[in-house]
Amino acid sequence: MLSSAIPDRRQVFRAAALAGLVTAGLALASGLATSSATPATAMPSAPNSEVPLRLLAAETAQATPSSRPGASTLSDILLVHVEVDTERYEAVSAQREPFLYIGATELRPLHVQRHPDSRRLTVTFLVDLDAKLLEDGALMVLTSEYGAPQREPQRYATRSDLPRFSRSAFRSAP
Repeated sequence: MLSSAIPDRRQVFRAAALAGLVTAGLALASGLATSSATPATAMPSAPNSEVPLRLLAAETAQATPSSRPGASTLSDILLVHVEVDTERYEAVSAQREPFLYIGATELRPLHVQRHPDSRRLTVTFLVDLDAKLLEDGALMVLTSEYGAPQREPQRYATRSDLPRFSRSAFRSAP
């Protein structure tokens, strides 16, 4: 009879786990209650993660097999050169490295060129893609919100402040 009055280890563990779940649930509920009470303006706005840009040029180049791990053949890569404000780019890139989106295509930064005595930078972006697949007139967004233009295209579709990609920017015909 004495052994039934003393809980075994499994009962103690279950009781502790249940107490932990109850505590976590209460903490979550109180967090949701306070977050729903805060105004929507408390969230950081999307434009703070974006950098205004100007399309300078686009070009195709050949990637050698040695420059791409696992590649055995030459392939075309697309390089896009844009101009941005130095302070704005550095403020955004201090949080997270920004990516360039042309339509739904994501380009990664390759090189940042600083111009002496200038408040502007030239940033070169790269993607391993046939340049003919880029849609002429596609929106261009430079943002640190990874994947946002792909996940939420409607958020950018009506904005008139975003530049559009143009095939006339190519240095040679793709």
